[in-house]
Amino acid sequence: MTCYILIIAHPDDESMFFLPTLYTLVNNSEHNFCSHTTSSPSSSSLHILSLSNGNYDKLGTIREKELLQAAAIISDKIEVTIIHDWKLQDGPNESWSSDVIREVLRKFLKEKKITQAVLLTFDELGVSGHVNHMDVHKGVMDFYHKKSDIVTDLELWTLYSVKNVFVKYLPLGDIFKILYLWCQSLCSIQCFMSCSSNKRQRRFMMLNPALVWRAMKAHHTQFVWYRKLFVIFSRYSYVNDWKVHSHSRNDSGRKIQ
Repeated sequence: MTCYILIIAHPDDESMFFLPTLYTLVNNSEHNFCSHTTSSPSSSSLHILSLSNGNYDKLGTIREKELLQAAAIISDKIEVTIIHDWKLQDGPNESWSSDVIREVLRKFLKEKKITQAVLLTFDELGVSGHVNHMDVHKGVMDFYHKKSDIVTDLELWTLYSVKNVFVKYLPLGDIFKILYLWCQSLCSIQCFMSCSSNKRQRRFMMLNPALVWRAMKAHHTQFVWYRKLFVIFSRYSYVNDWKVHSHSRNDSGRKIQ
């Protein structure tokens, strides 16, 4: 079974930026997400791999617990791994080496005995422009292009960073589209989700603001007033657009403006 691995920089990234994807993957039967049997090499087909515990404000131990709580709110099918490496310290002035990130990924896949994987992470702009996010992108891309022999089947998705501030924080068009699709499907508005794809892109849409709020609220040390506004108004609470990277294609994909 293919394992989907979301690679983030800090606890709370998963709830602020990637929740429509996580929620749709674990609830959409076409992706066949379910817990493995005890004989399987990996206990879960969906992983969150946090490359730090977010210790910039010396709250790393607390933030680790918050990430586990948030993941449990999203789904009990998610397995969380938090990396403790002094070379990967949270902070806007910290530089993360691609060599270190590549080695972390290699060890993670080897320990979990994962041979088929889809890696999900930030694009080169890091969604919010945080330097740690951008370094995660560089490191994961480096691992992907080196074609590790640990993984026989590897795909990489990078989340498009939305540049237009009005699209990013007032995604009315996307919300109306979600409502339209919901009306067509006659699903409950509390749990509506949708996904679409082609060879180079994936889109995941979700209309479940209560879940986004609950997941982010679990990160209580980070849930300050501007993040409360973010989870309500941010496009990333409703829509995730992904670029799909393939070794067999050199297409750069489409940028979301």
